[in-house]
Amino acid sequence: MTTITVSENQETVENIYQHFSQGNIPAIMAVFTSNALVEHNGNTPWSGKFEGLSDIGNFFQGFATVEVRDFQTSNFREVGNTITNDGYFSAIARTTGKPLNYNLTMAWTFDTNGKVIHYKGAINAAQVAAVDAAFKKLM
Repeated sequence: MTTITVSENQETVENIYQHFSQGNIPAIMAVFTSNALVEHNGNTPWSGKFEGLSDIGNFFQGFATVEVRDFQTSNFREVGNTITNDGYFSAIARTTGKPLNYNLTMAWTFDTNGKVIHYKGAINAAQVAAVDAAFKKLM
């Protein structure tokens, strides 16, 4: 029987996702470096580049526009100091009740102290236009 071990970085990422599902943003922010960069493509309130802790707070504030209904992660891979995984995101707009659903790939890069220095969330290029159009209809 093969034993699969999980690195500390992967464990941190899995904890981040657990905190996200619980709405515990301070616990997530605690694992970022002060000069971290968060990037997410698309045209939602949580899309764009967010640099430094105060700006990264704006990234998480963007999710206040929706009620997250489902968030699943899978297919974790580790190369060097980066953990990459796939995900599925489903939410309902708070203002209209309309759904928003998409698949994405997330990459987390760590410094030598085990802190996140870069996060990149990417929606499949073929889905970006559809997600952007769906989000515009949500609001």
